[in-house]
Amino acid sequence: MSLSDKEISALYFEALGSQHLREQDRKMVTRFAHAVEYEVRKSDEALIRHLVEALVDLVEAGEDAWGDERPCVRIGKEEITTARARLEGNP
Repeated sequence: MSLSDKEISALYFEALGSQHLREQDRKMVTRFAHAVEYEVRKSDEALIRHLVEALVDLVEAGEDAWGDERPCVRIGKEEITTARARLEGNP
């Protein structure tokens, strides 16, 4: 989920305590904030992908030994589904 330009401005003003900002400066602040957001999202997605791969390995190993009735396998599968949905942009 990205912050809107209005939310970025509100956070900026809250942090700096100033409501007076030229339009070109406001645009620069929002562009910079969106760029930071994009980079953080890339890092988050890489981490989520890594965790999904680890969960898949764990669940697959558990299925042979315990089957779906074990909570750790069921929970692992649920978390994999949730993480994949998040990566595809479905909250």
